[in-house]
Amino acid sequence: MKYLGIIAALCFMLAACMNDNSGEVEFFTHEGCPYCQKALKYIQINYPKLPIKIMEIGDPDNMKKFVRCAKKHKLNLKQLG
Repeated sequence: MKYLGIIAALCFMLAACMNDNSGEVEFFTHEGCPYCQKALKYIQINYPKLPIKIMEIGDPDNMKKFVRCAKKHKLNLKQLG
């Protein structure tokens, strides 16, 4: 449970790539990932007014955005799951 905060923080940082057109936060997730689901639930509970757009990284275009966002935040691409 103590790692949930770390995972949520990482996902929140990745989600910090704003969609300039709508003002939504793009939340990158992968279907079936329990960590993504826990992080999303955490954000929805603790930041209920935050507009979120779910971005499934199984979609190649969303994956490209995910990689660009990770690079923007200087995250090690080999450690992203």
